[in-house]
Amino acid sequence: MFYDQHLDFSKISKFRLREGTEWNYSYYPIIFESEEKLLEVELKLNENDIYPRRYFYPSLNTIEYSKGKMMSVSENAASCVLCLPLYSEISIDELNRIVDNL
Repeated sequence: MFYDQHLDFSKISKFRLREGTEWNYSYYPIIFESEEKLLEVELKLNENDIYPRRYFYPSLNTIEYSKGKMMSVSENAASCVLCLPLYSEISIDELNRIVDNL
């Protein structure tokens, strides 16, 4: 996987899949140390016409209709996860551009 080989994991983390899990490669989530850092990177990517997604945001317990309890682990994770572009037609040039802007 291109991202696995080219991202600098000293400043971000990636999800660890459970043993025996088959990944469908529909997205590539990375984890930042804080939402502030995530927003900084997301803005830089957007300024370069790269549009990652916050698929796990907001934490479902915070949505009005759910009236959920406070769930600090879920809320923290949702605030720090950004999904990088990943699709079948993505080119090596596009992947390099994404990695370079991170």
